[in-house]
Amino acid sequence: MSLFGFADAWEKEWFNTLTKVQGVGAKVCLSILSVLSPTQLAQAVGAQDKTSFCRASGVGPKLAARIVTELKDKIVTIPVNTNNTEVLNDNEKFASPITPTANADYSKSDDVISALVNLGYQRLEAYHVVSKVIAENQDAGIADLIRLSLKEFANKDI
Repeated sequence: MSLFGFADAWEKEWFNTLTKVQGVGAKVCLSILSVLSPTQLAQAVGAQDKTSFCRASGVGPKLAARIVTELKDKIVTIPVNTNNTEVLNDNEKFASPITPTANADYSKSDDVISALVNLGYQRLEAYHVVSKVIAENQDAGIADLIRLSLKEFANKDI
């Protein structure tokens, strides 16, 4: 019998989802969760970024490819209601340890990526460009990030 503890419900949900992938046991899953936060996991799966998973001990290129392939349509989300508590089911609720700034940064990058995908760019390319632009301009608003990302794409094409 084994006992596992998690910082929040999102991390627990990722653990349950990752252990359903063939070749990912509890030890490998804990290794992945120690390297990537739930937000980073969602972004890595959404962008099909195998190298992020390879940073974890026990995860090679083949397993990383299997993880992103099997989870590409199963990005884990936990609804957060307005008073900052996560809803687990109809009866259980507990306070979320996720800070609003972490959610805001993730939401901001997600919005910019979505805008670029709607403009016709590939999700993976958009993810890489947005990551670079946000790293250089952390305080920029969404509109500015979209503009800067489009400039980055224009510079790439030249």
